[in-house]
Amino acid sequence: MIREGIEGRADRGGHAIQLGRLAVTAVATSIDAAAVGFSIAFMPVPPLEVAAAVGGVTFVLAATGVMMGRLLGPHLARRAEILGGVVLIAVGIRIVVEHMTA
Repeated sequence: MIREGIEGRADRGGHAIQLGRLAVTAVATSIDAAAVGFSIAFMPVPPLEVAAAVGGVTFVLAATGVMMGRLLGPHLARRAEILGGVVLIAVGIRIVVEHMTA
């Protein structure tokens, strides 16, 4: 993501969605959701309420992101691509550090 943003290859919209990319994204998202589901199963919380809360928040944030992306995307596409890459790296580093210190 960072390299694409710097080199100016960030998607600018209007392109057809590639089926392979969509499938990989769907699988990755499903694995993430399954991991969260397993975690919730071991917590002393009502699973249906938690699932409803997670689903509601996810819907609102995803819808907001799509609307903001359509509005701001043409102006911020390269910077957003770079920022997204930096945030993902930071999240990964934080997870690794937390597991190493735990």
